[in-house]
Amino acid sequence: MTTALVQKKKTLEDYLKQAAPQIARVIPQQLSADRLMRIALSALSRNPKLLECTPASVLQAVMLSAQLGLEPNALGHSYFVPFENRKLGIVECVFIPGYRGLIDLAKRGGDIVDIEARAVYAGDDFKFEYGLLPLLHHVPDFNAEERTDKDVIAVYAVASLKDSTVRPFDVMSRKEIDRIRSKSRSANNGPWVTDFVEMARKTVVRRFVKYLPLTIEAANAIQVEDNGEAGERKLNAGTDLKGLEDIGIDLPEEPKQSKADKLADALKDEPDEPAPIETPKAPETAAPEVPSDEEVAAKLDSIKEKQAAAEMAAAEKEENAEPWKKDPRFNPALKEKK
Repeated sequence: MTTALVQKKKTLEDYLKQAAPQIARVIPQQLSADRLMRIALSALSRNPKLLECTPASVLQAVMLSAQLGLEPNALGHSYFVPFENRKLGIVECVFIPGYRGLIDLAKRGGDIVDIEARAVYAGDDFKFEYGLLPLLHHVPDFNAEERTDKDVIAVYAVASLKDSTVRPFDVMSRKEIDRIRSKSRSANNGPWVTDFVEMARKTVVRRFVKYLPLTIEAANAIQVEDNGEAGERKLNAGTDLKGLEDIGIDLPEEPKQSKADKLADALKDEPDEPAPIETPKAPETAAPEVPSDEEVAAKLDSIKEKQAAAEMAAAEKEENAEPWKKDPRFNPALKEKK
């Protein structure tokens, strides 16, 4: 570790010690402040990139970890992930709950006994059905020579509920997992790279718990992650969790966004102006041709012939329509002439 990183670690340790009394007041009973500090410092030592993060973002991540009672460890309870904020030219530490952490938070309410999440690999005997008679069947193929992240074809989660024999479940395909990963800020770094299966499990658990009796802690964890993925500076926005400004921790002022960057963001967020609607032009038509005198005369003769033919047809029709007039038995006028 370079001298600069050693100094940054010492600075972060000082800030963590300064914040220890305030964090101890909000931490759950199942987790002690001293233990969390040791775990946080251990996480910083394992990933030197975290030492480049701003003290405010590191303390915010530790604060969220404390309030939710999720330790940042390799077991999948939660993670501290560094993100580069290119607009401000700084590196920020973002708190991300793990799949085991979400399960732990969901179980705290008492309505959920347990949630099991597993990955399905190519070659496994796996089938499922939804509907009135749901079915979930999974027999892993442990005879496969290799079972890597690339071989994962699906993940699923199954819940055991209190006072219920029904075991609801949810399944996500590999395409669904990859699509969600592609939208993440940490798609190409952090736990998506180092712990793909754990993140895939968390993805299905995260969607699944929304349909189960959800505790406030689990709802807060999901909201915190959504804020982090959206790049929110205040990661506890929209939750009942406290921020650094609420516990009175003094930190060095961070770089602020320039006016040019703010203007660029404002223009980026504004909807594009609709394109002007062009009024369709009427199709151009050629000027009508003036008929000659011979054409006019021929047209009139044709009309007269048609009229004469029509009159003859009408007379013939009338005559044929009343044949009794030619019969003396029915026409007295013909009898007198005879």
